[in-house]
Amino acid sequence: MAHVLGISLRYLGSIERGKVSPSVTLLGAFATALDVSPCDLITPLGESR
Repeated sequence: MAHVLGISLRYLGSIERGKVSPSVTLLGAFATALDVSPCDLITPLGESR
């Protein structure tokens, strides 16, 4: 995933651990790579949007 997004593995790991927050641009890139809506990535589980 880091390679697809053009970010370092260290930065991706920091995002996964919640140490840093991705930019809106990077959030959009995550969504595109995963073929989901950006809203799906930020809506807490169990909540509808």
